Amino acid sequence: MNQPAPVRPDHSSRRRWAWTFGAFGLLFLLVSLWCAVALNRQAAARPAPVTESPEAKAERELLAKQKALIAEERFRSVKATAEKNIAELQKLGVLRRLDCEAHEAWLEPIYWTASSYDAKRGMAQTFVSGCMQKPDDASWVNIVDNRTGKRLGKLGAWGFTVD
Repeated sequence: MNQPAPVRPDHSSRRRWAWTFGAFGLLFLLVSLWCAVALNRQAAARPAPVTESPEAKAERELLAKQKALIAEERFRSVKATAEKNIAELQKLGVLRRLDCEAHEAWLEPIYWTASSYDAKRGMAQTFVSGCMQKPDDASWVNIVDNRTGKRLGKLGAWGFTVD
């Protein structure tokens, strides 16, 4: 009986892939080495950091103090204006109660529905400003219907919304 000769597997495709990966690996290694050398040259060419003179440091600190004083004065002015506007709204009967600890302003619904969007937002900003204790206080307020207790709007970190 004549048996056919065994077929030898063809390894040429495996060899081709091995050479391809080897060539790309060598190319990657050369490019990485070139980048490392180039970055090392750039780092060596950088000048040493300059130290700040005492006069410049004093001037920078003085400027920071002046900015803080301006921010504090602006805060006091905004707070005083907000408190004046809140008192006026209470006198007119628009604002029934402002609870800063609960972040709620209780309003008469007739005034809220009759107001424009900009007026509503201005009222909400006034309530937030009136409840702030320090300049960097992040605060919010819920506008609540005085008769039903439903939320009419909210001003907070995500903006102003009317319910």
